[in-house]
Amino acid sequence: MIDKSEQPENVSDLSTERYKRQKQEQQHRKERWLCRYTDLEEILFKGFLIHFVRINGYNFVFKTLNANEFEHIRYHMHLDQESYYLNQIYFIAYSIFMFDGLNVLSNRTHTIPILIKYIKQFSPYTLTCLSHLLSDLNNKCIQSGRLVEAYCYEDVSRQKWLEMKLFLLNDPNITSIDGTQNLGLNTYQKVWMSLNNLEDTKITYEHEWENAKFIASAFNSKGVRSINSSDQRRKDAEQKERELIRTGGVREEDGIIRIEANTNEELMEQLEKSIRGEKDWHDNVVETYELKVKEDHIKKQESLDAILKERESIIEKEIVENPRKFYSAEEAKNSLSERIKQKYEETPSMKILREVSEGKRFVEKIK
Repeated sequence: MIDKSEQPENVSDLSTERYKRQKQEQQHRKERWLCRYTDLEEILFKGFLIHFVRINGYNFVFKTLNANEFEHIRYHMHLDQESYYLNQIYFIAYSIFMFDGLNVLSNRTHTIPILIKYIKQFSPYTLTCLSHLLSDLNNKCIQSGRLVEAYCYEDVSRQKWLEMKLFLLNDPNITSIDGTQNLGLNTYQKVWMSLNNLEDTKITYEHEWENAKFIASAFNSKGVRSINSSDQRRKDAEQKERELIRTGGVREEDGIIRIEANTNEELMEQLEKSIRGEKDWHDNVVETYELKVKEDHIKKQESLDAILKERESIIEKEIVENPRKFYSAEEAKNSLSERIKQKYEETPSMKILREVSEGKRFVEKIK
C-alpha cells in the first residue's frame, strides 16, 4: 500500500523534485571532475607531492623535486666507480621534506650533510627501493602537471589566481611551509602564473578594444557591426578550443569522467561493471575517438571529391574556351575538327553534303 502523503501533491512538485535531483547530479559530476586536479593543486600551491615512509623506526616524508633541485644534485655528480651509489644518496637526501617530524627545508645547508651521513647507513636494497619509489612519485608529478593548461580554464583556477597574484607561489604565506622560499618555483608553477598573466593582459586588451569600437560606432556603425561579427566568431572559436583543452576531448555533461579506483569498494565496482559488460571510461574514450576519426575521414573524402569535381569542371571549361593552352597548334586543330565533326555529323544537312561530296546522291539519281 502506497502512502499518498509521500506522493507529490501535483505535477509541479514532481518537476521540482526532478530539477533538484538533476542539479545534485550536476554538482556531483562537477566535484568528481575537479577531483582530477587534486594532485596538480598540491604541485602548484605547495610546490610538490609528498609520500610517507617509515624506516628503522623513523618517520620520513619524501617530496618531489623541481628543476632547481635536480640542478643542485647534478653539481654533486660523481664520475668514479661509486657514482651510481652516491647519486642515489644525494637524490634521496634532497627528496626528504620531514625527518621524524622535523622540517629539513628551512636550513638545508646544515641538514643535507647530516642526512647524507645517515642515508649511507642504509642497505643497497633499501636505497634501490627508495630510488624507485621516488622516481614513481616524480613521474606522478609529471603526469599531473600535464593538466595545468586545462586547469587554467576552470573557474576555481581564476579565483585562486585573484587571491594569490600578489605573492610568489613558493612564498610561505601561500604554502604554509617554512623553507619553500628557498626551493624556487617548479615548472608547472611558472606555466600557471604565465598563463594567468596572459589572461589578465587579454582581458585588459579586450576592454580597451571594446571602448575603441564604442567610439568608432558614432562615425561608422555599419563597419563596427562587421567588426563585432568577426570578433564574435573569433571568441566562439577560442572558447571551443579552450573547452576541448579543458575536457581533453570528453564532454563533462556526458558524465564520461575518468575516476581511478583507489579503494577495495571501487575496485569491486569496476570488476562488476566489467563482468556485466558495461563500458568503462577507457571504452567510452576509445569509441568516441574511433567515431571522430571516421567522421573526419568521411569529411575529408567528401571535401576532396568536391575539390576534384570542381577542378575537372574548370579544366573542361578551359579546354573548350582555350584549347591552345593544353594542346599544340596541330593537336588543337585536330581536336577542334573532331569535336565539330561529332557535333554536326548526324544532322540532315551535313549528311546531304557528305553524300554529295562523295558522289553517292548523284549516282542514285542517274540510276
